[in-house]
Amino acid sequence: MKATDYISSVLIIDDQPEEVAGLEEVLKSNDVLYTFCDPNNLPDSTYRNRQIIFCDLYLSATATEVEGHISELRKILKRVVGKEFGSYGIVLWTNHLQHIDLVKERISRDGSAYSLPLFIIGLDKAGYSKDGFSNIFEDLSKKLAGDKAAHFFLNWRESISEYADKTLAKIYSLVPDFENQEAKLSYVLYLLAANYPGKPIDGEKKYEGMYHDAYKAFDEILYSELSDCAKSGFCDVFNDTTPNPWKDNPAEGLSIVSKLNDRLLIEHDDIDHDSIVPGNVYMVCDKDSELIISEAPENAINIAIELTPPCDFSQSKKKLSRLVGGFILSPVDAAKWKSIKADYKGERNYPIWPVEIEGKIGLICFDFRFLSSASDAVLNDDKKFKFLFKVNHKLFSDILQKFSSHAARLGISLIDPTRKVTGKKN
Repeated sequence: MKATDYISSVLIIDDQPEEVAGLEEVLKSNDVLYTFCDPNNLPDSTYRNRQIIFCDLYLSATATEVEGHISELRKILKRVVGKEFGSYGIVLWTNHLQHIDLVKERISRDGSAYSLPLFIIGLDKAGYSKDGFSNIFEDLSKKLAGDKAAHFFLNWRESISEYADKTLAKIYSLVPDFENQEAKLSYVLYLLAANYPGKPIDGEKKYEGMYHDAYKAFDEILYSELSDCAKSGFCDVFNDTTPNPWKDNPAEGLSIVSKLNDRLLIEHDDIDHDSIVPGNVYMVCDKDSELIISEAPENAINIAIELTPPCDFSQSKKKLSRLVGGFILSPVDAAKWKSIKADYKGERNYPIWPVEIEGKIGLICFDFRFLSSASDAVLNDDKKFKFLFKVNHKLFSDILQKFSSHAARLGISLIDPTRKVTGKKN
């Protein structure tokens, strides 16, 4: 894909507007929205997201060394970008590409001050001033081709926007008549929301947090659209081999994987804590509970997952919640996991490692032997249970499938003449 395929908005920061007039013309001719910002007359508030920021490296009126100019650039970014700017990349005008690494190193320190860019690349403004800006997007595409991760994320971001519009258009096409559109589409959203968790609905009444489920249901429709989009039209971002950059620092690599697993498998935000739904995970506060795992590792937190089959939940057949016990242990680094994982293998256990837990690498493990049931009132009793988080659909489905397989195993009582009889009960 060309840069013009995924760049639709640009911010230009320069103290010499006449030097970027040619760039503005090229942006205009390619239907790319742009805003010019004079660093000597900064806005009172931050800008909304722009995908690319074109910026002169030398913006300070007083600095004599590159460090001073970089410091001025960082102050400007803090002022115009802020924390809610979104994803973007920086194109620096400079004849001194050797400064780019220094710019990257200094800006990487600013993560708490403003949203950091996906990439920082350098282009020669003097050359464009002399020969014109007509090749700017071609040159930008070539530069980004050398940063395949940035290329991928920009493509992905643009595809989300494109297919979000297509998803909306398809839903709106269900009700083409404007006269009754609002009422009918509201009910479509109602059905989608209620269907997402399979929650039983009382007539046409809403439930707490229903609008969150409407967003999640729409996300799934969008995902379906994106799955078709991903089959064609994208460049391959992978080389024949992709070296592991954390070979010499496995602890950092493990930390990143644990963060990824947390984002892939666990839902933390916008959860209705009082709504008892399959996939909820609770801390077990009652020390006398049947769910307490006595052989859990020292310092482990006892937990339980609500594992009622979704069909019983959605059809209002549930009388009590089915609970399966487990524990959370954190921190658990690679060495510790290696020493304990043999104890938690086998069909009876469902270990999840590594996964980030309160900023540390941890282990979540469910033990299918520890079963109980509880009413909604008991699960909402803070003296007995405390809501922690909810596992996502994919993880819940796999846990339920593994539990069902374990619970339904048959086995056979086989007479074995070589087995020693000790008189002890098994």
